[in-house]
Amino acid sequence: MPSLTQPETYRWSGGEYSLATLRVRVDELAERLGFRVDSWEEDGLGPARGAVLRLSTGKLILLQELVYLIESATNKGPCVWVDAADLAALGVTLLLHEVLGELGLDLQAVDQAQEPEAQAEAEKQARYAQGYFAERDGYQ
Repeated sequence: MPSLTQPETYRWSGGEYSLATLRVRVDELAERLGFRVDSWEEDGLGPARGAVLRLSTGKLILLQELVYLIESATNKGPCVWVDAADLAALGVTLLLHEVLGELGLDLQAVDQAQEPEAQAEAEKQARYAQGYFAERDGYQ
């Protein structure tokens, strides 16, 4: 199984974008794959738990469980957030298979996934975010 790392700092180049929701809890994945589960407060949404992971290809993912969604049984497991630039470049199917492969999961572990049309929206978001970051950070 490919190795995952847990970066201490990170930045989405194209902003974060929801790829899928899993049926497997973040604690189960952490136990199996050996990463740390962090807790934080998500503005307006309450307590959250999860982890930012760097795939062996260098792509970032965020596994995020919002406590209220888990407790209400709305979600069975974490939402998988990816960089919109990665989704724009690869599309939903390829990126989802890459993420699942690195997590040691198959499609049966997916509760919900973005439709293929999300690639175009992610491309728009990534272009906007990259322009914003370039302007903010003084790059042209």
